[in-house]
Amino acid sequence: MFGFVREDLGLPPGVDLLYEYVARHNQGVRTGDWEALGELLADDALLEFQGVAVGGRDAIVAAYVERPPDDEVRVLSAEEGDPVVARFAWLATPGEDAGRLELARVDGRVTRIVVGV
Repeated sequence: MFGFVREDLGLPPGVDLLYEYVARHNQGVRTGDWEALGELLADDALLEFQGVAVGGRDAIVAAYVERPPDDEVRVLSAEEGDPVVARFAWLATPGEDAGRLELARVDGRVTRIVVGV
């Protein structure tokens, strides 16, 4: 592991990494700085969002810089597995299910992010 997982929270490792990813995503929304999110990604990570795929850590960070999300993510539910699967909402409508988020991982790094309905 790279120090991202907080064993003191008692969460399964994949769910913990999901929450870390969401925390860094939300930090990026608030600050416009996506480097912390990039630190969680494997070099060859893949991001798939609404049928558009971006490959590689640097390309993913650049995509967030060029077209940043305008709202923070709230996890509604999360299920440990490979990939970790979560339902999420946007902060603007925290009780409204906005979609599905999948995170695949290897050695504590995110290798694939899929965001969909």
